Amino acid sequence: MIINTRSCAAIYRAVTVITAGIAVSRVIGVGTTHFAPGGLLYYTSMSNLLGMAWSLYALIVTLVSIGKYDRRASASVCPRLGAGVALAILVTLLIYLTILAPASFTQGSGYQPFTLTDDLVHIVVPLLLIGDWLIFADKGVLRWWDPLWWALIPYAYAAYALIRPVFTSAQWPGGGHYPYQFLDVEHIGWGGVAVNILVLTVVIEAIAFLMVALDRRLAVLKNRRSCAAVNG
Repeated sequence: MIINTRSCAAIYRAVTVITAGIAVSRVIGVGTTHFAPGGLLYYTSMSNLLGMAWSLYALIVTLVSIGKYDRRASASVCPRLGAGVALAILVTLLIYLTILAPASFTQGSGYQPFTLTDDLVHIVVPLLLIGDWLIFADKGVLRWWDPLWWALIPYAYAAYALIRPVFTSAQWPGGGHYPYQFLDVEHIGWGGVAVNILVLTVVIEAIAFLMVALDRRLAVLKNRRSCAAVNG
């Protein structure tokens, strides 16, 4: 259900911007002796920055709308693009919970998952972006082909991560020439990487099409309630 209150949306989006800013700042150690801007190169950081930028844009649009129109009107801002951003950062959540965190318990690297910083960038910020789409976006506007171009965001990053070693021998802040184990050509080969990308593609696209189906269903429910209210 859409909450038609722009004031609520403005507060929600301001919280998202602040939370994402704090999360990314903690990842790269802003204000500490462990400042490492290279952490911005990871998909986790980039997706959080994308979510922060989107939320900031939506916040500005919402605040301008409050000044011009009724505060109780729809707070939806470019719902098709917003859904794409939500899916892009949902990838961060899914990979963390299904691949990165479980691997940390078996690889003996000393990495401790579910710290405050990890929870912020991998769980809290993604849930806030997904919640923004679920709560404030107008429903019934997504198209069945939207999931195809939404996937371009994670695919662009995967291409960057795989091509990067061709142009530089510099390692990632966490070590190695690839940012994540499931993209590490040196250890699992191109075949292993291809299988991982294929599996992730199937999962991501399945979720994306479920988002479209949910969007259609919520739109139907809203219309039924509107008709019932008019007829009642």
